[in-house]
Amino acid sequence: MASLHRAAFLLGVAAPAAVLVGCPRLQVARDGRPCEAGRCIAGFVCDPLENVCVASDASDLGPGPVSDLDPTDPVTPTDPPGGDGCVSDCGGRCAGPNGCGGECVDACVSPESCGGGGVFGVCGWWWSCAYGHRRKITIAAGADRVAAGHSLRVAVNHGAWVTRGVSVQSGDDLRVVRFAAPLWAETDRVADPTTPMNRAAGATWIWFAAGDAIAAGGTDESFYLYYGAPTAGMPPADEARIFAFADFFGRADATDVDRGWYAFDTATGYEGKVGIVDHALAFTMTGDSLYNRPVVDHDFATASGKLEWRFGFDWTRPPADALYAFNMQLGSASLMDNPPGALIDSAYTRGVGVSLEWGGSDSLSYVERLWCEAGGMLSPAAGVALAGLSDVAVAMDVGSATYDVSLDGVLVLQSMPFSTAVTSLSRMRFLSWTFAADSAAHRAVRYVMLRRRLAAEPTVTLGGEEQHSCP
Repeated sequence: MASLHRAAFLLGVAAPAAVLVGCPRLQVARDGRPCEAGRCIAGFVCDPLENVCVASDASDLGPGPVSDLDPTDPVTPTDPPGGDGCVSDCGGRCAGPNGCGGECVDACVSPESCGGGGVFGVCGWWWSCAYGHRRKITIAAGADRVAAGHSLRVAVNHGAWVTRGVSVQSGDDLRVVRFAAPLWAETDRVADPTTPMNRAAGATWIWFAAGDAIAAGGTDESFYLYYGAPTAGMPPADEARIFAFADFFGRADATDVDRGWYAFDTATGYEGKVGIVDHALAFTMTGDSLYNRPVVDHDFATASGKLEWRFGFDWTRPPADALYAFNMQLGSASLMDNPPGALIDSAYTRGVGVSLEWGGSDSLSYVERLWCEAGGMLSPAAGVALAGLSDVAVAMDVGSATYDVSLDGVLVLQSMPFSTAVTSLSRMRFLSWTFAADSAAHRAVRYVMLRRRLAAEPTVTLGGEEQHSCP
């Protein structure tokens, strides 16, 4: 079966799947038309003896199943110039039983994109026939309401799909599409930086933003994951549209970071630089004197409540270095100094909530360690070992001014206090202090992500695989 799927995919033809769904021309309309699966549109009931739809006020018929489709739902098509009262049939797929004597009529966005959502009587439910497969995404809210635009993630076994030949290695054919009657709308989606596409083992986490708000305990089934398009181009994948703030630095090498980042490189007798190198925020030079330089920061929309800040830490210090530090901070843009004071003083933590410091001192035998800073004091005393590429996740509660720190998914610090009392966050900052450039093999941040989190996050799952049978 696997070889059949692969051959079919490479040839661009439909392959067998667990669910085979067609798109026939339905006739579910006026009086006298055949019933469809025992159902008729609103206003008619099915005569079980004759298997035809009759007016629902017929006195000689008992109650019968009636479709929940309104004759004017989901669209009211307009007659094109010179038309006959019907919208073009779009290959036989249609968006609703409107007009034309009540027959199913199209309201097409493009020849391959008709409205519909898998609803009875709505046969144009496949977003694009270029994509051979899809799975429904079910979002089930827990005890907390899910706000519109909330960052969501779903586990996708993409590597196995590539092996089966139903998806491309790059994952460019993975498209998150939402049906909001009567139209389909593709939305931005990105792979989590820690789980790339086509993994040999384990799932790929795909992030996207929620549509409408979901009440506590409610469910949203308007999203689908489409795939199986061998020649798919680049998908919409803007991380900034999915998170409260995010930058994956997926752009060409440059001496300027751009995209709203502010870099301050100079101090008395010293100049450092921050830019983009190998798709990362790279400190191409670091401070070799007593200066908080270079420093780079970015403002974002004011946020409070429960938040998660993640970034790809990639610093390594093989040679000896007497004393060095790299600071990672979240704080209030209205209170933080920009840039901070040249020397290590109160200016570098003024208005800062979350304050992490990585570094050490050979003389104290503490090297490549992570601490939390509060009021100028570092804790825990010995720090936490950290070197090389790691996913740093900070789960904070701005209301209680505390946060937890996890490294690669493992909780290492808990209930750490904010550096200073702030009630909201709106600036992210990274800075290097007295760090000799030649003492570091890696000096980069690979990605940054800031999202609002819930005490009870929604459950997001994929349904079974469906395969189209487009004309």
